[in-house]
Amino acid sequence: MNLQLPLVDRVKAAGVGGGHEFNVYLGYIRIVALNYVQYGRFMGVKLRDGGQPHHVLLGRTLLQGMVLVYDGRDGTCRLAV
Repeated sequence: MNLQLPLVDRVKAAGVGGGHEFNVYLGYIRIVALNYVQYGRFMGVKLRDGGQPHHVLLGRTLLQGMVLVYDGRDGTCRLAV
């Protein structure tokens, strides 16, 4: 998936695989059901390179103003603002 967002920076970050340099893009996330929009800088992480089936990784910046409930029985998540 290529969102064609404008590249605005590169930053160093570390995780379980060690340190790497990542692209930072300017964009926004809109969650219509919550009437929520967040504009800003988003780090492009290499999920596909690590064999992950996911397209996006949501972090604390997005979730800091929300309540997230994860139901481990069926793997669903619910968000509220």
